[in-house]
Amino acid sequence: FFEHIPKRTPIMANVEPQQLSSRIIAIVTSLLSILLSASSFSAVSSSSTASFHQPIKFVQDELGQKNIMVTCKAPSIVYTIAGSDSGGGAGIQTDLKAIHTLSSGSCHGCSAITCLTAQNSMGVTKVHSPGIEFLREQLTCLEGDLYPSAIKVGMLGTGELAEEVGDWLRRLKETSRGGKNPLVVVDPVMISTSGHKLIDDDAKAKMIQKVFPNADLVTPNKFEAEELLGRRLLTPDDIETGAREILRMGPKAVLIKGGHSFVEEQGKVGDGDFDGGNHVDVSEGFAQDYLLMSREFAEEGKPVKDR
Repeated sequence: FFEHIPKRTPIMANVEPQQLSSRIIAIVTSLLSILLSASSFSAVSSSSTASFHQPIKFVQDELGQKNIMVTCKAPSIVYTIAGSDSGGGAGIQTDLKAIHTLSSGSCHGCSAITCLTAQNSMGVTKVHSPGIEFLREQLTCLEGDLYPSAIKVGMLGTGELAEEVGDWLRRLKETSRGGKNPLVVVDPVMISTSGHKLIDDDAKAKMIQKVFPNADLVTPNKFEAEELLGRRLLTPDDIETGAREILRMGPKAVLIKGGHSFVEEQGKVGDGDFDGGNHVDVSEGFAQDYLLMSREFAEEGKPVKDR
């Protein structure tokens, strides 16, 4: 290669072949330095489109030239298996934003879509579920190239979808790479914010049977916990008892997310209501987030334990 480079090229004039490599490196280094002074340098991994800003190191070569060396850490891959919200207020759209934002860009989000919705800020007008084969193809395709460090499971509107995802999670954990299983978080989307039921009984049963046993954490809100248990949760003690029952359904930990105040739900207070001349505290009996972990999961070094 060196023997065939024409020496009449200006930047290579009077340069011995053995010095050519160092001269080229020096020129490239100078150009990179100019670019780096104007903006940060983004290194793109071969298996991801995520960018990472890394400290820049300068090393000396054998001729004393300063060369740039940028080390790039591979991103942590996080899947979201959920529905698409065309309005961008829920589903995979918000999942992907959260994955990137909360990790400060050190995680790369991938998605497998279980259903498509036509909706905006006022409501849903239509829902379409692609065939189960397409969901299977999405998961297989991702697993073969972008192996996950964590998985978030959202809306599984049918029993067939729940069964497919549950079987895939089981196989994934049985054939884990590097001795580490992905962390699986399941948000059992069953009840809308307005309290409407979103899935049928078959989907709920298959989710409990197939998905929960492969979950490290299940995160129902209060309405969804009541749907799973088949009864109302009216007191904080009910919440704790319910969490223990959900834990026995198979997940390693349960987080029941706070819902409406118990006082509000029982219709005992309205805007500006007073009781005996004293303003009623509508936060009384509020269902705070309640985390319950299995003893086995807690002993793995997680920060919160069931005491």
